[in-house]
Amino acid sequence: MAQNFSLDFIRNFNDNPVSDFVINTEKEIIDISTEIPPPLKIPRPSLLKITYTNDLDIFNIHNEICKMFSSELWDTNLMLKDIEIINKKIKNDDLKIIEIKDLTEKKRKLEEKVSELKSGEKWYEYIYYAKSLLEQYNILSKNDKNISKITFKKSSQKKEIILNTDTQLKLQIISDYIEFSKNYIDIDCIWEGKNESMCENCGNDFRNIFVNPVTNLPTCSCGASFDNIDREQQFEKPGQMSGVPKIYNSKANFEKTFHRYQGIVDSIPDKLFSQLDDFFIENNFSKGEEIRNLPLDSKGKKKGTSIKLLQYALSQTNNSEYYYMINAITYTYWGWKRPEIEHLKDYIMDRYEETQKVYETYKTRKSCLNVYLHLYQLLRDADYPCELEDFKILTTDKSIEYHTEQFKIISEKTGMKLSELY
Repeated sequence: MAQNFSLDFIRNFNDNPVSDFVINTEKEIIDISTEIPPPLKIPRPSLLKITYTNDLDIFNIHNEICKMFSSELWDTNLMLKDIEIINKKIKNDDLKIIEIKDLTEKKRKLEEKVSELKSGEKWYEYIYYAKSLLEQYNILSKNDKNISKITFKKSSQKKEIILNTDTQLKLQIISDYIEFSKNYIDIDCIWEGKNESMCENCGNDFRNIFVNPVTNLPTCSCGASFDNIDREQQFEKPGQMSGVPKIYNSKANFEKTFHRYQGIVDSIPDKLFSQLDDFFIENNFSKGEEIRNLPLDSKGKKKGTSIKLLQYALSQTNNSEYYYMINAITYTYWGWKRPEIEHLKDYIMDRYEETQKVYETYKTRKSCLNVYLHLYQLLRDADYPCELEDFKILTTDKSIEYHTEQFKIISEKTGMKLSELY
């Protein structure tokens, strides 16, 4: 079943397909379902217009996106009817060859769209990334009273401006989620915070502040960093916070991603393999032991297996919490060959710092690069023969277009070998 949210902001879009709302955060504990929303004949907005100040309940946006997926899945019924109509037209002997070709192409596109929607591929791309951000936001919302403060001193005015890491990190999560969600639904978002604290270097207010992943210092969008900071804690592992959150460390996260691609993770629960076996047997697919006994193909994998297949199986067995160790599971459960890349680690980590600095300089979004795409590019840069399908990545056109543009800039500035993302 799709998740049900008792939120007041839900609108009826029959008259106006634009949702215009101002957020008041509700402190609900919400279970984030990874199941595909059911097909429903419901109206959906073509645009979300949002204004917020210091907080935005991103679960509201998530609910609208769930409704959109439900509505699109319902639309497959109409597409199937269109396909039937086309099949009847094609049988007409009076049609010209060019008309038959046009109808056949239209039918092909409709069939592809139906297949895509029913497979849930787009939904799983969305929920895989969104779930992490929603969980982080939920933790911060529950811990509003547990604040770690950062102090900014304005020497010219002898004034202290107090920001806290909860608010700072929450605003970054909100920004990342909004940018990511634009791949799925049109969003017009306006921040209406008070313009109280100004950067001495450029005069910008601190709504444009971010934590520099290289220096770990709060940094204005103009590049000015603030060294007179009292740091009580730092944040290393998003999605697994306890107590007061820490400042996100992108280099540490990238290194963890490198290790996970190698298969270096915490122990995999024994019950997971039996659950996967049950799922695959039920769906007329070979269980893990049978796949492990198959020979490796030329790419070090097993015939008929893939990251996407395993990702789907994890979601269907309510084991999406193990997405982060999906590469390790392919090596152990299916017997894929582990990548031999330890000798490349120093080179790749150095290149990461170099390329990340360029991205921070020239990026056109506040969000970070997709860490899996970044690792893929750097492994290819090191002449390691990995494939794009080996990574858990977003394949939406907007996301790929954005990352292609950014990696092209990085390549021009650093000499990194550029690999296509299609």
